[in-house]
Amino acid sequence: MTANDDQLQDASDSNAIVRIRANAESVVHALASQTQFEFGFDSRSVEWLDGYINRMRSNTWSDNELGQLVSNLGSYLGEAMIGAVGGEWAQDEHGWHIRWDERNRAYPFAKVAKQFENGPEDSIYSFYSVTRVLRRS
Repeated sequence: MTANDDQLQDASDSNAIVRIRANAESVVHALASQTQFEFGFDSRSVEWLDGYINRMRSNTWSDNELGQLVSNLGSYLGEAMIGAVGGEWAQDEHGWHIRWDERNRAYPFAKVAKQFENGPEDSIYSFYSVTRVLRRS
């Protein structure tokens, strides 16, 4: 990869991160009217979203609909994690993730997809909570 290729990749990544953040904000706005509290990028909201995903699992989704839902909710989960414990968006051969250093990362899109597939045993709230504990210790 040349220096220009690196610059193009950086610009592409920056554009993707802007879209991820916009998706996350759209989730907050869309779900705010469905809760009895101020939905945001916090633990209570992630816990509520965990239950929401479990309730939504019974719906029939096309691959495209489920993909968009995972993209939006994964964007939200990642931004909530960054807000709670820092880190930054990055991409590798496994996809977009939150990276804290070269060894420690979390894949919020994959986790949301797993909860849709497997239910509470792949809870995003547990994922978020454990990450908060591990990153603070």
